[in-house]
Amino acid sequence: MIPLIEPRQRHGVAIALPVRGLRAATSTWPGSDVTGVTEVVIDVAELIELNLRRSNFLNFSGIELAIFGPLEGRQAMVAVARFGSVQAPDASWWGSLTGGGPLESRKRFAIGGRDWELTARALEPALTHQGSFLILLASLALSLAVAAYVHAAVNRNRDIARQVGERTADLKRATESMRLYFRAIESSANAVLLVDATRPGYPIEYVNPAFERMRGVRAREIVGQLLDDLIAQAPEQASIVELQAAMRACRPGQGSMRLLRKDGSEFFCDVYLAPVHDAAGNTEHFVINEYDVTEARTYQAQLEHLARYDTLTGLPNRMLLGDRIERAAAAAAREDRPLWVVALDLDHFKHVNDSVGHPAGDRLLRQVAARISAAAGPGDTVARTGGDEFVLVLAERDEGQAAASVDAVLRALAEPFEEEGQRIHLGCSAGIAGYPADGADAAALVKHAEVAMYRAKEDGRATLRFYRAGMNERAAERFALIDAMRHALAAGEFELHYQPQIALETGRLIGVEALIRWRHPQRGMMRPDIFIALAEETGLIVPIGAWVLRTACAQGAAWRRAGYGPLRMAVNLSPRQFGDAGLAAWWPTSSLRQACRQPAWNSKSPKGS
Repeated sequence: MIPLIEPRQRHGVAIALPVRGLRAATSTWPGSDVTGVTEVVIDVAELIELNLRRSNFLNFSGIELAIFGPLEGRQAMVAVARFGSVQAPDASWWGSLTGGGPLESRKRFAIGGRDWELTARALEPALTHQGSFLILLASLALSLAVAAYVHAAVNRNRDIARQVGERTADLKRATESMRLYFRAIESSANAVLLVDATRPGYPIEYVNPAFERMRGVRAREIVGQLLDDLIAQAPEQASIVELQAAMRACRPGQGSMRLLRKDGSEFFCDVYLAPVHDAAGNTEHFVINEYDVTEARTYQAQLEHLARYDTLTGLPNRMLLGDRIERAAAAAAREDRPLWVVALDLDHFKHVNDSVGHPAGDRLLRQVAARISAAAGPGDTVARTGGDEFVLVLAERDEGQAAASVDAVLRALAEPFEEEGQRIHLGCSAGIAGYPADGADAAALVKHAEVAMYRAKEDGRATLRFYRAGMNERAAERFALIDAMRHALAAGEFELHYQPQIALETGRLIGVEALIRWRHPQRGMMRPDIFIALAEETGLIVPIGAWVLRTACAQGAAWRRAGYGPLRMAVNLSPRQFGDAGLAAWWPTSSLRQACRQPAWNSKSPKGS
């Protein structure tokens, strides 16, 4: 309650309710709000007087009615309105007899969370006491009804404000969600297009920055153009037909496409198309996403190349070679002409690697590949199958022409190579197998060509040999001998025989030479010329040579302890052992010193030699 300016000396109740979140009808800026106040000012005295007059309360005399209420800023209540007056009670016996004594009633009640007080005084006879009391109750009821009306109006306004706030919050959340979706599309690394599905040609309405980067254009150059015109600029391909059919059917579609940038360069994309429907289910727009897969395709192509080509020389590898041979064999069968598969292997290339190092050896292999390719015909296939091994596929030649072609390759490889100022000579052995006589598929032809190549190595190297049926048996025997030799050392099948060395002047024994023999379980005693060359090729000569040296030293020590005096022991070493950097330091090892103190194994005494 506050004092009123007009009329003076009067008090009123001001009910003010702030209203927030209302959108201005004339506003053109989204999110604009108007803050207003709904206010009701009630003249308390006038309101009460009006109600009392309607109830004819003021027509009664002898009644005084006063209303007290809380004034803003004061602790005690103040008089708001006062009606009627009451004279001093009649103290005569008559007044007492008629019951005209003083009557006062106080009533406290709350309106709008504030306490109010109603005071009524009267001098009334007993006969009118009951009616006055009823009038008082009616006035109070009317006041309470007015208070309830005001309270209901306040609550209604509060509900309206709450609903407006909720709708405003919903609108704000929806706006923020739209902004988030838009920022996500703008920040996407993949191209996004939005096209109108209801107009002919499908006009483009929006492209994101990723589309601009991918195509090398500005959005203003694309927006408004027809999607059909943009598709017409792309190279013709089946995926375009599929996407056009999906748009006509208003269904999702996808495809891998080759597209063009503004500068004319090509790139590859995975394209996905999705229809956008309205509330009725009609297609209004199409959303198109483009994913640049150029780098992935390049990487895939590199992997495929690595799987089919040799990384060092760039020649086809064994996998691609098999495919090439199968295709060439099928063509040769149709045209009834021969096909030749040549296995090439460099002679003693390991010694080259050991002498100049593996990096230089790799460079030499690239030079070898280049010379073989240059000497071969334009329609021939040159492949590297591993290490220093190559395979040459020759077509449209008879046997003599095939031999001449291989001979040209061998002559080209016989020319010295230059590597860091050094002249390096390489030899090459070749084996030739012919289709269909020597094999009906790639595996058989390559295998028989390698068998012939090993025969060329046995016959002196740096030459060529054609495959013959008997070579398989020889190759099988060779492989069986290699396998048996791997087990012979562990099984103790090797023996040392000692050839004496005699001083001619005195006829005395001054030394012996250790000679290895192999006592094979099935083939009996085998001379070194049968297995030493194979041991050299396979590398088994290194452990065999170590066993020979250890055994010979142990035998010499045993003879010295037996009283034969100092004898010189001659042991043959393989060139591969001389290539071992640890050969010179091998003697001081404890294992060799221990061997020299033990009796020899499988050795022959020089007595009677």
